[in-house]
Amino acid sequence: MFNLSIEKSRNKAKSEIKLAIFQIDYLFNIFIPFLDSFEFKSKKALDLSYFKLMTTLISQGKYLIPEIKSFILQLSYTVNNYRLSTNKDLKRESYESKENLTNMDDKTVFSPKNLFKDKILALPPLFVKNNEGQIINIKTGKVIRDTFVVEVLKTNSLVCIYPTISDCASSCDISRTIIYDKLIRGKSVVEKGIINIRQIRVYDGQK
Repeated sequence: MFNLSIEKSRNKAKSEIKLAIFQIDYLFNIFIPFLDSFEFKSKKALDLSYFKLMTTLISQGKYLIPEIKSFILQLSYTVNNYRLSTNKDLKRESYESKENLTNMDDKTVFSPKNLFKDKILALPPLFVKNNEGQIINIKTGKVIRDTFVVEVLKTNSLVCIYPTISDCASSCDISRTIIYDKLIRGKSVVEKGIINIRQIRVYDGQK
């Protein structure tokens, strides 16, 4: 679901903690509500609001709509380093390289006059959860992702997390059928270098 690591910064004067989250449902249903429990008194509060909006639209599959995809890109280039950076070339490159997206100030997205935001949030999700706990495209019926991740325990005591069975099969170089048989039918794993494979439910229900 996520990976936590400590990395050296470029100037090597101090280390940085890096948190990488690989599962959109974990991000949307667990991590963001956790952040909501804190009070941010800087512009990070606004960044979080933008981040929540982008994550909501992505998790619902609305990024498939071209106008909403462009809107998400606009938001992504107004937060964190892009908002705070004093490097004018960086800011110019950010906006010009993304199809000349318009610069958005802090009042643009959440202005009462911004009906576009309200309209896209009111649209029904394009991705929904079926009875098996899978996230599917409501129009095509195609499975987009599962609400669980696959955990693999290896003989060297390394634990690896994968967002889907296909990702696990590809990374571990084993048959998708072998993984499915283990997870669904409870068959033993005899693949070299692997002790056990199991599913971990990311969350109980979709918001």
